[in-house]
This record gives sequence, structure tokens and C-alpha cells, in this order.
Amino acid sequence: MKKNNAFTLHWIFNLLVVLVSLASTATGFAQGGDYAVTDVKNGGTITGTISFTGKVPTPKQLVIDIDAEICAKTTKVNESLLVEAETKGVKNVVVSLKGINTGKDWSLPEKGLALFLNAPSTLQKDLDGGKTVPKSLQQMLKKNRVRIDAKATVSIEKDSSQWLITDKKNQQQYRVKKEGDQLNVYGLALNQNGCQFRPHVFVVPAARPFYVLNNDGIMHNLHTYSKANRAINKAQPRFMKALQMKSKDFKKPETIRIACDVHSWMKAWIVTTAHPYYAVTDAKGNFAIDRIPPGSYTLELWHERLGEQSQSVSIAAGGTTPVEATYTAPK
Repeated sequence: MKKNNAFTLHWIFNLLVVLVSLASTATGFAQGGDYAVTDVKNGGTITGTISFTGKVPTPKQLVIDIDAEICAKTTKVNESLLVEAETKGVKNVVVSLKGINTGKDWSLPEKGLALFLNAPSTLQKDLDGGKTVPKSLQQMLKKNRVRIDAKATVSIEKDSSQWLITDKKNQQQYRVKKEGDQLNVYGLALNQNGCQFRPHVFVVPAARPFYVLNNDGIMHNLHTYSKANRAINKAQPRFMKALQMKSKDFKKPETIRIACDVHSWMKAWIVTTAHPYYAVTDAKGNFAIDRIPPGSYTLELWHERLGEQSQSVSIAAGGTTPVEATYTAPK
């Protein structure tokens, strides 16, 4: 009898674990680590500016000595420390909350997405009238080596001008925008354009596959330097516009340096995260993180040259918490 009771309790426990897991992913994709997605009601917002004290540094111009016909079309500078001269705001500071285990789901940002595809505007009727992605659009993405499931769904974000594609099988989302006489498909990806990584600091969920785009039409090579995750060293030939990075290669949260072995000046950072409460400061040092469950947290800052900082923050329901922090000039 005791054995049967133990078995029953074990079965009930396993069922509860499954139900919690399903509930945490019902609104979106699975998250990295122990983070669970919940409905955040009356959440708070953090806004702030990260500033610099001392003489504003002048970024050093880079020497472009390979593939100059493509790479030297524009002047390039060392991006490891960019400070806006007027406001003294620091760009590319990673701002995150520590100790948050439940909250909002990942969603595509309104700005900073990479262009995957230019499609004809004639496809609009299929987006408005259907629930799944038009086959013609699937085939166009496939030609660029972008995988998309036939059961991926389409929803309208803005009537007759913007749509959202959700591909749960491949754990990807894309935004389709009507711009002029085209439908442009955007997504979260690390882009190589003009022989530079864009963005310089790329935030992506841990254990989620993502794409690296090659819009230069020349050979690039992706080389990551990491500790928690295994290092990647892959060539991306000119014909391979999109290269999918596997989820197993970026399973753990970490700040990872990435470089191109073909073009030595190409350097950037991939930040894999366990939750979506991250932001990267803009050119004026500004950032915002919204839909935060009320409570007390530690706000962490990271910059590739200026290092790390932290401070305590309290988030009130429905309120906005202003934050300021300052970095001093490196010695």
C-alpha cells in the first residue's frame, strides 16, 4: 500500500512539473535556465542614463587592409569605447536585472532588427488573409538559408503595414513591414554589413538558435571566445547570407567575444541571457527596461572596457524608476 502511495505521489509530482513547464511557455518560447514566463500585470519600468566623467576619448580609426573595395567604403573606428561628446553618454553598456526568475516573455524590439529579405508587396494579400506564412515567402527565405516551418503563424501587428511571423518549431520570430512598394522581413540576428558586426553588442536568449547574416557578399569567419559555452569557429562564404547558430552552442548565459578571422578589425560581443530583462545603452547612454514585476532587485552594468557596476533598485507597481550611473575614464 505504501509503495502504491509513493508511486501515486511521484506520478502527481511529475504531472505538476509538466503543467508548470507548459504554463511557463504558453505565451512564447522556452527560456534559458530556470526563468518562467508569467503574465506581468501592472509592471514597472526602469529608465536611465549611463554617463562618463573625464576627457571624452576620440575613437581610433581602423586600418582596412583586406577586401578594401567592400570594407573601406566607409571610415571605421575602434568601437570598444564610444562616448557622445555633448551628453557624455556611454554607448553599448549592457544593463540587466539580477535575481529575477519570472516575468515577461521575449519579444521582438521595435528597433535594431536585421533585414533578412526584401519581398514584393503583392504578398500582402496573403499575409492579411491567412494564418500561416505564404509558401512563396517561405521559399524566398529558404533560398537565403533561413529555415521556417510550414506551420509558422502570421498575426497582424499594425493593420495593412506590419505583421509578425512566429515559428515555434525553430524558435524564431520575424517582423514584416510594408515599406514603399516592398515587404521587408526583419528578425533578431547578428549582422555583418560593411565588414562590421551590427549590433556591436548583440543580446539573445540562451539556448535559443539565432542567425548571423552576411550582407557583404565576401568570405567572413565567425570565431567566438567563451568559457561557459563551447567556442565556435565557422566560415561563412559569400553565398551563405544566413548562418544559423545552434542552440546547444549557446546554452548558458554568458558574455561572449566574437571576431572574424578574415578581417582582424571585426570584433563584437554576444550576450546570451536567461531572461529578457536586459537593455543596451544607445549612442547617448540611455536605456529602458519595462514590464518588471514589482519588487527589489540588483541592477548590473557591464562594459567591455569600463568594467562592471551594480546598484539596488526598487520597482513599484505601474511606476517608473529613474536610474543614473557613471563610469570614469580608464587609466
